[in-house]
Amino acid sequence: MKKLDFYEKVTIAGSILSFILFLIFVKFSGISVDYIVNIENLVLKSLIINTSGQNTFGAVFTVLGPFVNIFTALVLLVISLAFASSYGYFDPDKRTGVLIGLICAAATLVLFPTIVGAFFAASVVISFISVILFSNTYGKEFKKWTYFRVGSHSIGKGLLIINILLALGIFFAVFSNMDFYKTSLQTQLTDTLTEVILASAPSSPLINRETVRVTVEKSVEESELFSAYFRWLPISSAFGIWILMEFLRNLVLSHVAGIFTYFFIKIYSKE
Repeated sequence: MKKLDFYEKVTIAGSILSFILFLIFVKFSGISVDYIVNIENLVLKSLIINTSGQNTFGAVFTVLGPFVNIFTALVLLVISLAFASSYGYFDPDKRTGVLIGLICAAATLVLFPTIVGAFFAASVVISFISVILFSNTYGKEFKKWTYFRVGSHSIGKGLLIINILLALGIFFAVFSNMDFYKTSLQTQLTDTLTEVILASAPSSPLINRETVRVTVEKSVEESELFSAYFRWLPISSAFGIWILMEFLRNLVLSHVAGIFTYFFIKIYSKE
């Protein structure tokens, strides 16, 4: 195996360090498959109950506040890929991508030894290799805004790979444990609807929280609409997170990727 040069060392160290920080932020954000399954219910609860009595800015902060750590983590993931993209612009050696990908995949499995963690780990290896190869190809094709577009396009493709495998991982995780996630969603949905009814009902000693909850729970269990939703839970959870991640990829993350890659290539060029 050839000796690592200065650029490879910087790329490997920068990518791995940024990726580990990404994993730490994800870990402390509390995100999990159960959280993803219940995300629509959690947003509904935030919109109706937690923001009651607040102004518009307060309500927006309350709803988006829990996602700050997740968004910060995604930016760190982009920075990690930007190191690889910047290196790939100069050298399409996929062995560097394999090395980074395998180390990052191992770190993922240590912190997230789950079905989703396994799918994500696989996506990381493929993504780092692809980003290096794509960035070198794009670097030869683009004539304007080259550095920015190399990062935006190559990392955009890498994030697409991650999003697809992440969605597949969520599908299999939910599908393999349907009873648990159905019960979890049903319980939390019952709690939310109970809170909504109590918050909207006039104050009265005749209205008992437990009575309302029992009524709501029975309605949820017997509802054909909710039964159909529960049946489609693996698909709706996977598709929902894929739509959200693709929205962020196209609207924000690919542009952030272009900016970081632009500056990294500039620094590599000067060195």
